[in-house]
Amino acid sequence: MSLSTDEVRVLAERWYRNPVAFCREALTEWFPTEMPWVHWGILAILTRKTEFLLECPRLDKVLSNFVAEDVSGRRWPMFVRDKAGKIGLRMRQNVLVMLPRGFSKTTLTNAVSIYNIVFQEHPVSLFVSEAAAHAGRQMSNVTGQLLGNPALVAVFGEMRPEQRAGRKWSESDGEINTLTGMAVFARGRGGQVRGLNSDGRRPSWVVVDDVEDKESVATEAQRLKTREWFYGDLLPCLPALDKSATITVLGTLRNAGALLAYLARDLTWTTVKFGALDLEG
Repeated sequence: MSLSTDEVRVLAERWYRNPVAFCREALTEWFPTEMPWVHWGILAILTRKTEFLLECPRLDKVLSNFVAEDVSGRRWPMFVRDKAGKIGLRMRQNVLVMLPRGFSKTTLTNAVSIYNIVFQEHPVSLFVSEAAAHAGRQMSNVTGQLLGNPALVAVFGEMRPEQRAGRKWSESDGEINTLTGMAVFARGRGGQVRGLNSDGRRPSWVVVDDVEDKESVATEAQRLKTREWFYGDLLPCLPALDKSATITVLGTLRNAGALLAYLARDLTWTTVKFGALDLEG
């Protein structure tokens, strides 16, 4: 694919402004059909951008269904439109989104990981899943697009450094470093994340996707092990002085004693829950 300088600029500006346009136009194989309204809202949470929601054909559904709640029973809309028409995002530093299976959570997080890399949004980011092998496969999906997607290469250029450049690029080891200075790590549940950094920089964007499986919630001992790792190792991996650094957890509740149930009761987190039906039934 050959693009002029002006075409590259126009595409990059549109894709940066609207993550949905980025997904639909740059990642067409992953998003071949119209983006559902719930995905618009999830993309806004993952990217911390809201103005593109004004282009959502079902903005009313986003505004009415993305409702946060806490253990006290207090509820509030996550997206609020002010008198000037702008949309604000009301949530704490870290967010839990509980969804049924089959909502394309992993595809969306992979897309935002690519978005962050090409637009250099987070110098260091971390993807966490239930197992290291699964996390590595998702990293391979990301690098496959970075290296083989003609639209991405035409607009953003080559991302993989030459071997002699000294920058690590290994999906199997769960680490890549791009020519533009972005570092991405992938880890499984219980993996080494304490003190994780690249050139002294800690992850400022962490996404946790279905970190628990059937086996890990089978006994209280296993559930406790996951909670201790999450609170003792994963949460502290964020840079303490960077208030824009964030962890977003997406997953399906598997057990009343699972990690997601604890996070939903944690008043320092913003929690939004989705069932098979929206609030209008």
